[in-house]
Amino acid sequence: LTLQASAGGSGIKIIGRSDNLGYIEFANNNGTTINSSINGSTNGLQFTGAATFSSSVTATDGIFSGRVVVGAVGSLTAKINIETGGDIGIKFIRDVTNTNFNAIVFRDSGDTSNNARIGYSANQLRLEGTNDVILATNAVNRLTINSTGAATFTGTVTASGGFFNSDRR
Repeated sequence: LTLQASAGGSGIKIIGRSDNLGYIEFANNNGTTINSSINGSTNGLQFTGAATFSSSVTATDGIFSGRVVVGAVGSLTAKINIETGGDIGIKFIRDVTNTNFNAIVFRDSGDTSNNARIGYSANQLRLEGTNDVILATNAVNRLTINSTGAATFTGTVTASGGFFNSDRR
């Protein structure tokens, strides 16, 4: 099926029922199983079922109620799944006017305050927490930096040079 609009025409126009603006369903050959659909609404296009895009997608805003998959990943256990073929999986590019860049911000369930963030500023990696910043290995806290800057290490801390403040006299 090929449709071609005349000059200045609108191409294909789908006029929906009173409860939505337009609706396209994709079904099996006897029409009994709906596999996916596109619903035009006042919020834009809503896709149901699996949607695969073989080209680039440009959007101002996007809301996904399921999972977002980039690349061919095996187990889809997270909301965002990224499998890279190269050495860069996610790249954040900072706007030069933003001097305190927060690439990833973690917020509480009420979305009322920043609880932690990861970013960089002045070529420094920034890891910030509202209270403590904790580094852990094997599910055990190894380094805790509290809100006053006091650091607590667990395990053995080895220094190959330098001196301790208590050594100064």
